[in-house]
Amino acid sequence: MRPKDMNPEQYKAHKKAINQRYLKKHPDRRKATVRRHYLSHKSYKNTQSKVWAKTNPERTKQIQKDYRERNIDEIRFKSKLAKYKRRNAEGSFTKQEWSSLVEYTLGICIGCEELVGEENLTVDHIIPISRGGTNYISNLQPLCMKCNFEKGTNIVNLLENPNVALSDD
Repeated sequence: MRPKDMNPEQYKAHKKAINQRYLKKHPDRRKATVRRHYLSHKSYKNTQSKVWAKTNPERTKQIQKDYRERNIDEIRFKSKLAKYKRRNAEGSFTKQEWSSLVEYTLGICIGCEELVGEENLTVDHIIPISRGGTNYISNLQPLCMKCNFEKGTNIVNLLENPNVALSDD
């Protein structure tokens, strides 16, 4: 059936099917179009979002709470990076780099050699930022909270020297 012979409902369904096939065939073009539209209407969208948030405070709180619960690890990671940035630490590392380092140690604290898992390992700077250390992955080692606290601001590389004492006591 030709488009001119279709009723409005059939024509609408026909156009929708054509558009869906096109979008499936050219996803990059669709993404670019959406991005251009977003950038050209960014301030309007931001204003609309703020207005919606003010008129729906309970729903906004619930959305934020749900987001925090779903992305707790990402939020913690970004929080740590922001803290290091505020302290003017040179360098940075990605979550993937940190995960690779933790995977290398098999989720084991290299201070006490206990299996604590990735979520319980903390970022420890071999040379502390307070003593001129950097925030590059080469200056980091995964320690549990207890070992990280014991090490304090001492310069101890447990990745290279696993039998060294954590503190100067």
